[in-house]
Amino acid sequence: MSRQIDVFNIYVKITFVSLILSASAFFVSPYPIGSDPWAHLEYIKNFLQFNSLTVSGSTHRVDEYYLNYPISHLFATAISLITNLSTRVSFYMISTTLIFSTIFTYIFVKEISNDSNIALFSLLLLSVADCHIQWTSKVIAMSFGLAIYSIIIYLLIKVNSMNMSASHRPIYSSLLILFTFLIIWVHTISAFITLITIICLYIMSLVNQKMFSQKTYGTLGKFTFCVVVIVTLIYHWMDPSYPFFSDILRTLLHSLSSETEFLSQNFHSEVVESSEMLLLTFGFLIYTFFGIIGSLFTLSRFNSSSRNTSLLFTVLALYTIRYTFPIFGLRNVIPERWPAFIYVIFVLFIAIGFFKIVFSIKSQKQQIVSIFIILFTASFFMITDNETNLDSPIYGENVIQRLVWTESEMSLFTRVNELYDNVIVTDRQTEIRPFETYLYRDQKKVIGYPLNNQGKINWDVINKNLIIWRKTSLSRPVSCSSAEVVLGHDFEVKLYNNFSCIYNTGEAKAFV
Repeated sequence: MSRQIDVFNIYVKITFVSLILSASAFFVSPYPIGSDPWAHLEYIKNFLQFNSLTVSGSTHRVDEYYLNYPISHLFATAISLITNLSTRVSFYMISTTLIFSTIFTYIFVKEISNDSNIALFSLLLLSVADCHIQWTSKVIAMSFGLAIYSIIIYLLIKVNSMNMSASHRPIYSSLLILFTFLIIWVHTISAFITLITIICLYIMSLVNQKMFSQKTYGTLGKFTFCVVVIVTLIYHWMDPSYPFFSDILRTLLHSLSSETEFLSQNFHSEVVESSEMLLLTFGFLIYTFFGIIGSLFTLSRFNSSSRNTSLLFTVLALYTIRYTFPIFGLRNVIPERWPAFIYVIFVLFIAIGFFKIVFSIKSQKQQIVSIFIILFTASFFMITDNETNLDSPIYGENVIQRLVWTESEMSLFTRVNELYDNVIVTDRQTEIRPFETYLYRDQKKVIGYPLNNQGKINWDVINKNLIIWRKTSLSRPVSCSSAEVVLGHDFEVKLYNNFSCIYNTGEAKAFV
């Protein structure tokens, strides 16, 4: 009993730390953090306003796509109606769902490793991982999908457990089918990753059975379950409002048929990368190092098992797709979001690798020092990189956009939007989020900084318009019409020399 109490206390502390990291990033501004969360918050506002699954015709940047994937928004809407919380706080409840879903990662790792220490450490590593903090602060529908994905992984392991009683297996199988269908109506990418995960586990079940004479585990060897998921996904992806399936195939075929599209990107950056970029990936490299060690250990002759090899193959497949798809110019699957899902499984091998290296040290004092140094270093770089710290990064500032808008900036935008009826020129992200999504400004009356063929500001286009300048553009990149650019001090000087400042809040200024 004392052991269970210790585990519970540690779990509560880890969850509390995760909540602090998430909430401190989410509530750093009274407005959404990042870009996409602005649109998702508007869905919830519209659901509450119209009491139905609809969006206002005046919301130019909020189309009807997510009306076909409304589960996360309905969840936040229900929270708002039941608890009478503000829309923004209800929106954050999606984050708390993701945070508390990590308990399923703990249970699944405990089931595989049969070690509470490894399971708790996996939970800690996942809670301070940059991709986990990122999607609990930049809340989108995928955040809810990631929570459901953790549940699905647990159910897959539980259904296939040799120790499960026959009476309980139908219950867990039904829950697995329910959550698998649910994630299809939550988020496209989440469902796509879930499909790949299920297929990989099924394939490895067959491999283990045919080649190594290892006993397969229940559902992992069920062909029918894979077929049902595939058919359901394709049916939903053929939705005429957003034909995800045909878009992926069309993009892939176009990339393969044209050499000029190979390795292409739709958006480029003029920002010069510095040595600080290496620090942005340092936390990832630490996790990967221990993950490789843990993977090699679990593949060793005396430690390999059917479930371990299946999970490791799934991680390898997900990483392969994540890094291969962009090579062919296929970005519909948004590969930069995949690590959050990969870590749900990979964290098991990271924890195993960490334990094997640290406990190979004989001295207990040296073990404690090593644990502290490694954990402090990994967590420091995880919670300070460009994924988790958009406001005031300690390093890499010159390559990270500041997708955080302060109250003073928003007051300027609101005032200008009310009083000025002609075209407003600002950075691209401010154009599409605060102005078009939040303030519902007509798309024809606000544009991003236009660039000429040389990648410089096209002053001929903006001379007769109102220009909004953000202080952050002095040292940090902003999105323009076709690239990311650091405007620098020269841009501000030219504004003062050729225009009149009519509004100044310190963080932002308006010039005509």
